Amino acid sequence: FDSPGPIATDHVDLFAGRDVAPGFFAWVVPRGEHEGLLGLASEPGGMHPKERLEAFLASGPVREVLPGIQVTAHHAGAIPLGPVHGPVADRVVLVGDAAAQAKATSGGGVYPALVAARHAAAALVRAHEQGDLSESNLMPYPRGFDEELGGELARAARLRRSFRAMSDR
Repeated sequence: FDSPGPIATDHVDLFAGRDVAPGFFAWVVPRGEHEGLLGLASEPGGMHPKERLEAFLASGPVREVLPGIQVTAHHAGAIPLGPVHGPVADRVVLVGDAAAQAKATSGGGVYPALVAARHAAAALVRAHEQGDLSESNLMPYPRGFDEELGGELARAARLRRSFRAMSDR
């Protein structure tokens, strides 16, 4: 978005609640005094995502923080929360969004995807050198990924379940 007036650049604004973003949250991230990123993530169901975003943009809290903003672009997509059980098969390796490796608390997936890519690459190089791209020979990838990030992603999933169970109050 672009803003006609200066916006605060020393913090990020977060918005939560079933009326704003059921099961998730919305955010405003400044990118300078006159522009920023505004986003909203919510669970499926109820209002169409575009309608939910438009309602959020028209809401009092957003208009207080960002008076007179002009939306300059829209980007939309699903955040696959998982993880997928079995991200490998014969001659197949799933990484990142394809393996639903986003964090359940924030929807962030860049770091988990980079960790997964490192483990997947090592497993693929080893399997290729051995001439065996079978599922069983590719298993070091998901085992290594789970060893490094599995506990953190499991904790995030538990936190998400707790968050979803909370009332807005």
